[in-house]
Amino acid sequence: MRYDIVAIDDHGLFRAGLELVVEQRLPGSRFRAYHSIEEAMREALELPDAILLDVKLEGRDGIDAIPEIRKFWPGARIILVSSQVDAEIVERASAMGVTACLSKAEDPEHLVSLIRDAIPGGEQQESTSLTARQVEIAELIREGLSNKAIANRLELSTFTVQVHVQAIFRALRVANRTQAVYEARRLRLIK
Repeated sequence: MRYDIVAIDDHGLFRAGLELVVEQRLPGSRFRAYHSIEEAMREALELPDAILLDVKLEGRDGIDAIPEIRKFWPGARIILVSSQVDAEIVERASAMGVTACLSKAEDPEHLVSLIRDAIPGGEQQESTSLTARQVEIAELIREGLSNKAIANRLELSTFTVQVHVQAIFRALRVANRTQAVYEARRLRLIK
């Protein structure tokens, strides 16, 4: 599947890294990167599938700009990207209806998974499947581990585990951990 992705980040090296990840892992996708929200709104007039938005932009808070972004690009999925993802950022982002939050320290494959999970018609929604990391987390959910315990075991942030758990729920079309384990076992995705 091809995606149309806009990245808004004031660090040129990070934008270049995002572009490389998209080119290599989402071939055929369109990637446009901008230094500021204003520049993006001036130049990216077509509706993107996903917007990768830096939380701390030069002179501007990315989260505070979300209503303006939603008005300009209605329906685009917003994935917040930050060097530090903490509970306050997650809470503010959730209140704004952000699709996901991603730490800049995460593995590039996690970004790719988030994009695929977030966009209607993406790979996760075409078939009921989980990424290797999601299967690993589903197995640990089956063992009864909390998000914090899973994070400690896999050496991930609790937030990252939370994002994976939410992606598992979406992929399996379930609302809680018990249903997720039942459905993953029924589909033979976990033991």
